[in-house]
Amino acid sequence: MSAIAKEPSRIDVDLIREAFDRTPVGLVVISPDGIVRLVNRALADMMGRPRQAIEGQPFQAFVPPADVALEEQKLDTIRAGGEPAPSFDARMVRSDGSELWVRASSSVVRDGAGQVRFIVSTVVDLSEQRDKDRALRQMNGFLSAIVENAPVAIYATDIDGIVNFWNPAAERTFGFTAEQAVGLRPRFIPEGKKTEAEALRKRVIAGEVLHGLELERQRADGSLIIIHGAAAPLRDESDRVTGLLVACIDVSEARRATSELERHLHVTRALLDAIPNPVYFKDREGRYLAYNRAWSEIFGRGGNWLGKTGFD
Repeated sequence: MSAIAKEPSRIDVDLIREAFDRTPVGLVVISPDGIVRLVNRALADMMGRPRQAIEGQPFQAFVPPADVALEEQKLDTIRAGGEPAPSFDARMVRSDGSELWVRASSSVVRDGAGQVRFIVSTVVDLSEQRDKDRALRQMNGFLSAIVENAPVAIYATDIDGIVNFWNPAAERTFGFTAEQAVGLRPRFIPEGKKTEAEALRKRVIAGEVLHGLELERQRADGSLIIIHGAAAPLRDESDRVTGLLVACIDVSEARRATSELERHLHVTRALLDAIPNPVYFKDREGRYLAYNRAWSEIFGRGGNWLGKTGFD
């Protein structure tokens, strides 16, 4: 006969106790009167206390005073025949007085009459997760502040092209408020540019990052503007593309100023070439910056003298 068959009761208890202690998740058994009857090694380590200092004590001794009433209410609900919440977050007090956030899941063991015999709870330390969540919230707040206050127009759409983010600079650039833009397809694309815009959107959704875009767009008042920008895909935690993000600036004034400057340069050049006498301009080092046709015909000998000196 095997040892298990000879001594089943003792071996079963030993196995259960060993499994209970070796479980990496905190485990606690509480009686209906709120007394902690049993804790495993993981929970004792989590609380920074030896098991002897926990077992036999009321659970209220390990709960912050501000939370005692809420936890007692949960116990009263169970004693009255109710079931505990599938999981809940709670605070526990460690031996040094610090508070520990945990996530607990409980089940109730009842006798044949439906009376509570004891409550078994699994307890998971949330400290690291809460620290990560806090850091993530801080980072999100920092990034949100940057995006909201950026002078660059920034907007995002979902994978179907519906706008779901619109910063204040986008309002100033395109003339549409967030209420007029979010939840709709972009209203700033001129009719003749929709095919072009759709092709660009598909490239980004396919995973391509676009730089140096220079596009014609239409403000809410109907005026046309030129924007310079970039677009990139937005991805979820599984690296799946969920939408796109666009950042752009209005370069209409700069383009108009450049065009005007080019026009003036052409006029100036024509005036210089119309002068029958040689005319030239040099910098301080004597390098030719410009000269007219008469100078080129008389002194230039058919060469290009821009950037050269008379010694050349």
